[in-house]
Amino acid sequence: MKFIIDENLTPELAEMFRSFGLNAAHVNEMKINQKQRVLDDQLRRLAIQKGYVIVTKDDDFVKSYVSREVPERMVFIHGMESKNLLLTRMKEVIPQLWELLQSYNFIEVNALEIKFPFDS
Repeated sequence: MKFIIDENLTPELAEMFRSFGLNAAHVNEMKINQKQRVLDDQLRRLAIQKGYVIVTKDDDFVKSYVSREVPERMVFIHGMESKNLLLTRMKEVIPQLWELLQSYNFIEVNALEIKFPFDS
């Protein structure tokens, strides 16, 4: 399982994923030029073609997941604007993600809980 961390999240998050032995890259690591923007549709295509799980706080991905199930799997970070809070919380959550993504395609992580809003 491979994770792509969206540019709206700190690159330190990709480092944290890797520290847990997971295959992860931040969008910035994939750019040829640091001024280049990676569009959401480019990221969706990459997720489909390469099997990445997108980790993002961009609700546009939620909308495309609901309407088209694209990306196929994602982790939506919600309500954690502080970098320190995000990194502290994700340090708790990352060890569980591999197993959770075996059962759930959409995982929402907030400061208090892990939710599966589209699981019936």
